[in-house]
Amino acid sequence: PLPPYKFIVHTSSLTSGCPHTSGLGRLVSWWYLFYNHAVKDWLGFMEVYGKPMRIGRYAPTTSEDEKKRLRQALATLGSDGSALIPDSIAIEFLQNSQGQASNAIYKDMAHYIDEQITELILGQNLTTEVKQGSLAAATVHDHVRKDIAHADTTHLIRTLERDVIRPLIDLNFGPQTFYPKLSLEPDHSLTRREKIDMALKFIPLGLSVSHEQIRELIGINPPLESDTLLKKS
Repeated sequence: PLPPYKFIVHTSSLTSGCPHTSGLGRLVSWWYLFYNHAVKDWLGFMEVYGKPMRIGRYAPTTSEDEKKRLRQALATLGSDGSALIPDSIAIEFLQNSQGQASNAIYKDMAHYIDEQITELILGQNLTTEVKQGSLAAATVHDHVRKDIAHADTTHLIRTLERDVIRPLIDLNFGPQTFYPKLSLEPDHSLTRREKIDMALKFIPLGLSVSHEQIRELIGINPPLESDTLLKKS
């Protein structure tokens, strides 16, 4: 056990079992490993099938020196794209179309793993990816994200109350029957645009709003006496 009053230990129990196996790192590590293997294989696949196959042809009477130059030319074409060869040697480029269908396997795998990691962390993926769907579905997914954020905030509050607030009270005032409670509430205040829209809706109904309040919302300073004023035509 750690010495008391010296450490803040936060444990988020996402799964049952030991604390070191119940965090997001344990859940995401396997997908991260598979993702790296998929991308590595994808890059190797593109290295093989992304370039045309180079085939060198030579006559039976070709000398060993010319064969050596042919091999050098084939290697050079893989990086520089140009080579110098004699007339007795021919080089062909073959387009390989067999790997086009297999190319989608690595792309689909990488995309699938991205979705799994997003769902593990946020509980949904509709708020992070543009997909065809209704606004209602996107709203429901956003609520799931907020529920997870609220649960994480609740766990964090319990940790801070146990490892920060209570030790401060005990060390300064001794053990108490009741301890202060911590509250971390999200900001639900309206945006500037929402406030302006609400003002425009309620002013015709008789709501009294001063010019100063509207100017503060819009961010416009009062005009000077020498300024030319805009008027409604």
